[in-house]
Amino acid sequence: MSAIWGIICTDGEKVDSELVRLMRETMGKYKIDRIDSLVGEGVYFACGHQYLTPEARLEELPYHDGSCGIYFTADCMIDNREELRGQLGVPDTSVPDGRLCYLAYRKWGERFVEHLLGIFSFAIYDEAKQQLLVYTDHMGSRCINYCRYGNNILFSTTYDLFLAALPEGQPALSEKWIAGCEAEPSACMVLFPGLTPYEGVYQLQAGTYLKFGKGKVRKIRYWNPVKTRKKRGLSDAAYRKLFVDTFSACVCDLLRPGVKVASTLSGGLDSSSVVSIAAPVLENRGEILHTYTSVPDYDEELGLSEYFVADESAAVRKTAEYFPNLCCHFIDCRDESALTRLERLVGGYGFPLKSAVNLMWLDETGKQAGEQGCTVILSGQHGNATISYGDIFSLAYQQVLAFHPFRAKRAVGEFLCRNRLHKQNFVKMLKREAKEKLHVFLGVVPASERKESYVKQEILKKHRIMRRRMRNARKTGSGLMNSRSQQRRIPFQPDELQQLGLYNTLDSLLSGVVERDPTRDKRIIELCISFPTTCFVSGANERNLVRGYLEGIVPEHIRTDIRHRGVQGADYVNRINRTWAASREMVCTALKNEKLGKYLDEKKLQEMLERCEHAESFAKEDGEFLIHMLYTVALGIFLQQH
Repeated sequence: MSAIWGIICTDGEKVDSELVRLMRETMGKYKIDRIDSLVGEGVYFACGHQYLTPEARLEELPYHDGSCGIYFTADCMIDNREELRGQLGVPDTSVPDGRLCYLAYRKWGERFVEHLLGIFSFAIYDEAKQQLLVYTDHMGSRCINYCRYGNNILFSTTYDLFLAALPEGQPALSEKWIAGCEAEPSACMVLFPGLTPYEGVYQLQAGTYLKFGKGKVRKIRYWNPVKTRKKRGLSDAAYRKLFVDTFSACVCDLLRPGVKVASTLSGGLDSSSVVSIAAPVLENRGEILHTYTSVPDYDEELGLSEYFVADESAAVRKTAEYFPNLCCHFIDCRDESALTRLERLVGGYGFPLKSAVNLMWLDETGKQAGEQGCTVILSGQHGNATISYGDIFSLAYQQVLAFHPFRAKRAVGEFLCRNRLHKQNFVKMLKREAKEKLHVFLGVVPASERKESYVKQEILKKHRIMRRRMRNARKTGSGLMNSRSQQRRIPFQPDELQQLGLYNTLDSLLSGVVERDPTRDKRIIELCISFPTTCFVSGANERNLVRGYLEGIVPEHIRTDIRHRGVQGADYVNRINRTWAASREMVCTALKNEKLGKYLDEKKLQEMLERCEHAESFAKEDGEFLIHMLYTVALGIFLQQH
């Protein structure tokens, strides 16, 4: 893996050596093992190498092929190496991933990425054609950003480069991106895929590449899984075999020999499924699998129902009994809160992050995994959209839409009976979901949500923020009741994938440990989109791909537990109270930042500031206020730094 960056001067001017120095210096805060670069006539390509695999030490990137005048640089970890070596006639088992990818480009041309599995971004410049190609992988897991300034085309893994390379005051902050980010009452940052916090700087979307040439720019989508054909008429046993074989391959391909692997692990279905397949493979190789679990740091009353579990360590310890090569680490981030690392994390990531409640554990996990010598950490982060998707509401709704009301009634009855659930509770939830569905269909944003937003109303209207949110909800669904068309879009949502790719890329640069998620593999995405809903919900099983198809693979205490669900960061209010005395000054300083008033309602800002200045602690009921406070403080810190 690596960070890549560069400049193409389309007017043929030489690249300024001082600019090269400034761009190189932006890599100083990342865990880079080596930086190589090439400077040609109007071309500057660079690569900041990370030695995360044995082959990475042998990389010669960027590469200039003088025989055909091609510059090539890559940030990649390729999973189908053996297949590619056979297709390309490369006998050397130690050939670096970047070299393989260049040979693939020479063999198959600009659509070569269709032959690759893994995570990657590339930049390729053809001197003869005066053409620049910029790629990201199928799921956008390695972000690559680009912009045009004057006669220059710049590309970079990180935002820092643009801040260093462009004149003072450029790039300006993007009001539209900030408004879309802050208006969403959740951890979602990206409302407009492709935009970044900086005006004129864009992030390449999943499954696409750019072609710059002859003064024109074309964005080409090379992969769109939503168009995957449905698999019809197979037996349940055939569907099960397809899923088990595909998911196993997605996990096992990440266990590259010579790479020390770790994994996140909770008491949930997704990470447990990943570990249940990875652990036996590593055990056969005589290797340990380090796992990391976030837990509360104090045993305090959190006021959760029996269904929600804040401390999943008991389930994880029971899972470890099935796999003797697990080495479990429990991360409590003792005496810390979502505020403790906020300034450093905002500065490190370079954007006004909205996941402060969870990032503390993710940051510590990367740190500890790196200390154990691990360079790859597995996760099941995308599992809710793929392997553990499926609820009875969607199945019943789709059957009604297909004019099969009696099938819907029978499926619901069987589900309630087998799980011993009360019909009254189901009807209550059904009414709530139907009401939300109606609001989305009519394009009605609840007044409470408009009121909750801290973004100025005129900015919301200017960029049609609420309309955009409603459009997204109609397209990909919301709540638990989704049509078949909406369900097919859930695994591949450009806004969500852009955010995940941004975090994953910067996490690996900052920690030296790259996250790999087999539940976000292109093969599992295509498979889940092709499956009928009856594969996801069957008989008594919601989330049937894991609960049903992985029987005998995932431990029973995980697979069959429908009475509990883990909640990460459930103690965030208590944590903030414990660190409030030490954090209050930082919070108030960020909230006093005058730049916030450009985007946010000044009256609401003042009310938030006064409340923070006078509060000695916060009650459980203040949880929603604190979430808004965390978003606003992160934005204030970001604006201070820019």
